[in-house]
Amino acid sequence: MILVGAFLPWLYTPLGNFTGMNGPGMWTATVGMLALAGAIVPLRMLAIGQALITAGVCLVIPVWQFWHMFSQVGMAGWMPGPGLLLTFVGGLLCGIAAWQLWTLEAAEA
Repeated sequence: MILVGAFLPWLYTPLGNFTGMNGPGMWTATVGMLALAGAIVPLRMLAIGQALITAGVCLVIPVWQFWHMFSQVGMAGWMPGPGLLLTFVGGLLCGIAAWQLWTLEAAEA
């Protein structure tokens, strides 16, 4: 979700659509790759760390982007796009995955 969200429009304006790759989407795409690597790493604590880093970046950047635009012009003339939402929800899911890995009990063999 994070990687796809980085390439989709983050803002719809009368001047055109602005994708995440025109700005902070490069950061979210980078940590999206980190999340992908964390999904296949066999070390639990490393996977938790990667998920937390990804969740932090992908939750803060879309909220900041929305708040920044809202504080500049209000809601006149622009609308948040699907990329902003996909990135935020992907960060939320990474945070949930980190919490589930942290609270996971060791399986007895």
